[in-house]
Amino acid sequence: MKKKMPAVFVIALALILILGSVTIADGMNVFAMFTNYDARLEKLIYSSVIEDPVPVQVETDYIGTSYVTLTNAHFDDDHLILGFTVENMVAAESFVPTEEELQGMRPRGLGAVCAPPYMNEEQKSLHDWYSRAVEARLPESRGVKASEITVSFVIPGENGEVHTMNYRWFQQLQEDGLTCHLYTMDGLKNDPFIEQLMKQSSITLEMRIYESVYRLWYDGEEQYARWTNEWITSVPITLEKSYKSLQ
Repeated sequence: MKKKMPAVFVIALALILILGSVTIADGMNVFAMFTNYDARLEKLIYSSVIEDPVPVQVETDYIGTSYVTLTNAHFDDDHLILGFTVENMVAAESFVPTEEELQGMRPRGLGAVCAPPYMNEEQKSLHDWYSRAVEARLPESRGVKASEITVSFVIPGENGEVHTMNYRWFQQLQEDGLTCHLYTMDGLKNDPFIEQLMKQSSITLEMRIYESVYRLWYDGEEQYARWTNEWITSVPITLEKSYKSLQ
């Protein structure tokens, strides 16, 4: 059976983000939520806010409609810090693979549970239902299929090259199901290309949005898994340099 590709409808506007002294709007301020993880963010709560952020709407067959919104950004000579939200990030259901699907899954052993992602109580129940079977070596079969919206940031180079950066990632779930994400990238001068780029007055990134699909199956004796990552869209983002010190 040929794997069905998700039908994707994307509304993606190029975001040109000018960082300055703006007030916090009625929307989410992600930097303000993560000051316990990174105290430097207290200095950036106001100056990093993106005025009138534009949500990127994506449609997938499995999850449905999701929105990714960049809410905060800070760029200086040594740091790049980004805050964004994802609305409707995960979908999950019980799963029994076909013979063809099982052939495409790899045995993973029973040393560690390949746990599916979850964002609400119903999805957590599926997570726990599957995990308990593997951990207890129950003599019965259980499976979960989960789909997740994931986001990465890269710097486009010349001739189609793409430069990635090491980052720390924090995630926090709100009561309304909205997930807030913080990417902090320090020490950006390890790459000669990035070192030169950081000297400029602005930087252009590419926000890449994917649908990551997890298929997990436990047959009572072995655990099988398959993970696929399908690109949905890319959005260019231009950041103006901030001269606000983080020291």
